[in-house]
Amino acid sequence: MVDPGWPMRLLSRLPAILLCVGLLLGNTQCQQGNSSSSGSGGSATFVTSMAVENANGIPTTSFASGESIQFVLSVRNRTDMPQTITSQVCVSQFDTAVVTAGTANVVFNGPVPGMQCMAISLDGVPMSFAANETKTFTVIWNQTDLAGGLAVPGNYEVMGGVVCWNPPSNGSPAGYDTVNCMAPSVPAPQELTPTQYRSALVAFTIQ
Repeated sequence: MVDPGWPMRLLSRLPAILLCVGLLLGNTQCQQGNSSSSGSGGSATFVTSMAVENANGIPTTSFASGESIQFVLSVRNRTDMPQTITSQVCVSQFDTAVVTAGTANVVFNGPVPGMQCMAISLDGVPMSFAANETKTFTVIWNQTDLAGGLAVPGNYEVMGGVVCWNPPSNGSPAGYDTVNCMAPSVPAPQELTPTQYRSALVAFTIQ
């Protein structure tokens, strides 16, 4: 037999039911928000940028033929915690590359490493960053190209980045990380894209 009083009892409990449903929905939305903010597209640990300056340290994008050009690479730890990047002592901790504008044609790559080491540390050398620390690296280019001649007047682009070393791990051999970081040599076309360890290409002109 149906209880004739059930509609009134249901109505009296309706506010409590709605409150529970609201709390459940609210928790679900909060969890989704946290998940989306910490997904694969989350914040990078480092930010790498390049500046082009004249010999006096003044930013400019136009240079006379043969004039010294200064490339200043900045690598910033954008976190509130100390961070390290594994590098190598046998080559520079950073590198730059100048290309003809709109191409992957490298006309300069430097600093040029000296004589290769007879033996290197397979574990690499840590480059330490304090919280929010920025490290800067400077290369002065006298416009000499890879062939030893003077770069021809025209439009160019420059990028730079950290040279990273991957120690051996789980049977994988040690080697340079050229996917995310700068190659310690002339970069391949696919290595001219920006990452958190490589700057974007910056345009300048030689008159």
